[in-house]
Amino acid sequence: MKIKIDNILKISTNKIYAGVHWTKRNEIKDGYLLLTKKQFKALDPIIDKVDLLFSFYFTKNAFDSSNCSYMAKMIEDCLVKYGVLKDDTIKYVGKISLTSQRDKTQDDYCILEINKNL
Repeated sequence: MKIKIDNILKISTNKIYAGVHWTKRNEIKDGYLLLTKKQFKALDPIIDKVDLLFSFYFTKNAFDSSNCSYMAKMIEDCLVKYGVLKDDTIKYVGKISLTSQRDKTQDDYCILEINKNL
């Protein structure tokens, strides 16, 4: 399954590492929940163990792939919150991969691939 998440909230993992206050982190989480609510609530629950492949696209200043890990975690948490995944433990999520690149043609977005873990 492939899901495109438009207008992604661009937050570098480096910024979170630098000591962002919990109220700001909570505000970011709420932004991601709002961003994904309609799209994720429309998905059927997945009961199998899956791999998550996040491909982030930025109009300018693309992050290093590892600096996208916080955004990926926010999206993964939204999948759990809206019942697409039962949990994000190793019982339900096997592997996560991250890529990052520039795409000057549209606003920042993420393509999330959810594949059955083999």
